[in-house]
Amino acid sequence: MKTHVAPIALIAAVLGLGSASAMAHDNKREAASKGWLGKPVAEATTAGKTVDVTKIKALNVDCGDVVTFRSGAKSFTWKFEVPNHGRVDLKAIAPADFNAPDLIVYVSRAESERG
Repeated sequence: MKTHVAPIALIAAVLGLGSASAMAHDNKREAASKGWLGKPVAEATTAGKTVDVTKIKALNVDCGDVVTFRSGAKSFTWKFEVPNHGRVDLKAIAPADFNAPDLIVYVSRAESERG
């Protein structure tokens, strides 16, 4: 009995089951979700606060705050621009090479948004 690998691979790719297709979809979803959570900031000097992520499990910030996250020698800086002012999982915004722990950032309305 012959096995037809090509048609099975084609069906998997069309259905989004292929690993390359799934990875591309995950990358697009991640990029889209990050846009709603804020944006990376190149200059850590603009950060309003620096946080050692190994020492906390949660963080409260206001929308528009810029925070530098550190873990050992690694760090990244993020500006929180969250329209729904909700919770942000650090793993959702951290660069791939940053070993992000389970940490939730709670984003509140900025003083200028309160009315």
